[in-house]
Amino acid sequence: MAKGPVISIIVPVYQVEKYVGRCISSLLSQKFTDFEIICVDDGTKDRSCEIIEEFAKQDNRIRLFHKSNGGLSSARNEGLKYAEGEYVWYVDSDDFVKPEACSVIYREILEHRPDMITFGAIPVPEQYADKWLVRVLWPGYLVLEDHPQEKNKADRYDCEESVKAFVRYPGAWPFVWRCCFNRQFLLEHELVFDENVKFGEDTVFLSEAYPQTKRITFLSERLYYYRCVRKGSLMDSYKDQHERLVENCHIAHRVLEYWRIHGWIELYGNYCLEWLIHFVGYDAVKSQQRREQKELSSIVFKLISRYDLSQYRRKLPLYDRYIYTKIQLICH
Repeated sequence: MAKGPVISIIVPVYQVEKYVGRCISSLLSQKFTDFEIICVDDGTKDRSCEIIEEFAKQDNRIRLFHKSNGGLSSARNEGLKYAEGEYVWYVDSDDFVKPEACSVIYREILEHRPDMITFGAIPVPEQYADKWLVRVLWPGYLVLEDHPQEKNKADRYDCEESVKAFVRYPGAWPFVWRCCFNRQFLLEHELVFDENVKFGEDTVFLSEAYPQTKRITFLSERLYYYRCVRKGSLMDSYKDQHERLVENCHIAHRVLEYWRIHGWIELYGNYCLEWLIHFVGYDAVKSQQRREQKELSSIVFKLISRYDLSQYRRKLPLYDRYIYTKIQLICH
C-alpha cells in the first residue's frame, strides 16, 4: 500500500473567487511539502473552481471534488472521505496561512503524535477584531496554570485534562480551522460535522472531540490568517446579536445532549456547567435589554435544570458563580 502524505488539507469552496487564490498560494508556499490539498466545490457559481484548476495543472498535490450545495459542514465531511494523510487540517478558503505553518505542525506530529494540535491565528483586518477575538486567537497566558506563557511554547495535556483544557484554555474553541487532527482519531470516533447545524458547527464539533482525546497540544505560534470580516460569509449572515445569542442557546442544548448520551456530564459536570456559563451565561446577563436578558437567562436556567447541573455550582470559579446567581435572580 502506498504511503499517503503526512497532512491532508481540506478546503471547502463556495463563492470565494476573490480569496481562494491567495489561500491556495499560501498553502503551496509551505516550507514543509509532504501534504495534499483537497478542495471541495460546494456548488459554487463563481470562478472559484477555475482558479483552483489552474493551480492543479501546476501542482498534482491539489485535487478538486464537486458536490451540490450543502453547506460548510457537508463540504468538510466530503473532503474527509478523500483524505489520505495521517493528519487532517480544515482550512477555510477565504483565509490563508504562514509559510512555516505545516513545518511547525509536522514538528509536533513527529515529536508527540497528539490527537489534536491547536495553534494561534491573526485576524484580518486586525482593526476590526475585538478584544475577545484577539484573546481567543492568540492566548497570551495559560488559564489552566495562571502564569505567563513563553514565546513559542507548547502546552500538552493527556486525556484526564482534555475537558478542563476545552473549558478553560483561551482559544480551545470555537474555531476548527486552527486545529489539526489525527485522521485515525477522527475515523475511530466517527467525528464529522453535524450538517443540520448551520451556525456554530465548529463549537459542536470540538465539544465532541475534546472529551475523546488522549493527547492534545496547544501551540502559541500564530500560523493562520483569519479573515474576520467578509461580505457574504456565514458569520456575516448572523449580524443580529439577539438571533446569534438565541442560536448559541440551541447549540448549548445540542452539546449538552451529546454529553449526556455519552455519560460525560456525570464525569465532568463541574466543567460542563462552567462551559455553559462561559458560552451563553455571560451574554445572557450582560444584555442591555431587560426583556432579552430575561428570555436568555430563562433558557440558560432551563438547560441547567434539565441536565441537573445546579449540583456543581459550588465548584464554579468565583466570578462564574456570581453569573450563575445572577441568572437565577433574573429568572425568578
